[in-house]
Amino acid sequence: MNWRRIWTGGLLAGLALFSFEAAGYCLTGAFRLPGSLESFLIENILFSFVTGTILCGLYVLARPRLGPGPMTALVMGSISFVLMDGAFLFNPRVWALSALLILKQLGLSWIKCVAATYIAGWQYIEKAP
Repeated sequence: MNWRRIWTGGLLAGLALFSFEAAGYCLTGAFRLPGSLESFLIENILFSFVTGTILCGLYVLARPRLGPGPMTALVMGSISFVLMDGAFLFNPRVWALSALLILKQLGLSWIKCVAATYIAGWQYIEKAP
């Protein structure tokens, strides 16, 4: 395992995740949150980079079995989406809200997970034997 590439892929995936989150917050106007903006940004940046590193690690672990490429990123990104949003996905109180809004949010979250996993895997290269 190439640990330097795992950390680099995690940072790139985290940057992609944070970019998706920031774009979502800007489009919905959700920056008017209680509390300080600095603590909110620090928490989101930290969460994005930790999640990105985990996504890169999942891709690296699946790569020998599934092979390198976009299909592995699609499979591992989809699995991570279910793991991250599973509670949200199967909560009946959430579905009492606007179903179209929920489906749109879930679709964007799935795209975010798959794209971040692809970006993390795109730059990962095994060490030469």
